[in-house]
Amino acid sequence: MRRRFIDFMDTLRGLETPDKLRDAMQLVVEDAGFKHFMCLSTNDRGEVGVLTTYPPEWVDRYGEAGYADIDPTVEQAARSLSTFTWDGAFYEEHGDESVRRLFAEAREYGVRRGMAVVWDNRGGRLTGMSIVTDRPAEDFRCLVKEQGPDLQLAALYFMAHARETLGGRLPAPPAPAHSETLNARERECLRLLAEGTPPAGIARHTGSADAAVRARLATAMHKLGAPSPEAAAAHARERGLLSS
Repeated sequence: MRRRFIDFMDTLRGLETPDKLRDAMQLVVEDAGFKHFMCLSTNDRGEVGVLTTYPPEWVDRYGEAGYADIDPTVEQAARSLSTFTWDGAFYEEHGDESVRRLFAEAREYGVRRGMAVVWDNRGGRLTGMSIVTDRPAEDFRCLVKEQGPDLQLAALYFMAHARETLGGRLPAPPAPAHSETLNARERECLRLLAEGTPPAGIARHTGSADAAVRARLATAMHKLGAPSPEAAAAHARERGLLSS
């Protein structure tokens, strides 16, 4: 893996498009015995970017259901820069009802357990990568022990290189066709934003963590296909989505 990691760094230097960067990372992920990856980046304006090989149906479902708002792996990534592993089976057994539903659905798409690598979580920003597998727990532990250190280096280098190559921001995720189903918390955040309340003020008003507010705004952007939180709020207000 170490020799291939060096080759991976050399390969990335010649790649300039999101699709080619994604495909190069996927080769490293598969070479290490994993199945998919998702690299997510949000900035201090709540704009979200994604490069992923997750099944598109799961990406859509995750956004539509607002799962970023309750995903314990996102919460942990927002708190610490340390790489960590997670197992969906644990959350299916010990999480609350919504978290159990999240990981039960993820399992159906081959997203069972993984390792999360965080590059940046300062000032309301978050850039991180989750690398996942559907292998049994014991196989997963062996993979992490044998391949984890080099895979972590590859993920960190990929995130730094991708942001620099793509002008500081990953591409916005495509909006699903049936995208305008906002949950109550997303509507509240958009309504307050439309009234001129900044994300930090929304967090104070709703009693939520700043990272949770930004996750709700990012999810709403994804659902509405908007380029920014402000555009999402304007779109939702124009279509009467904030009154229900």
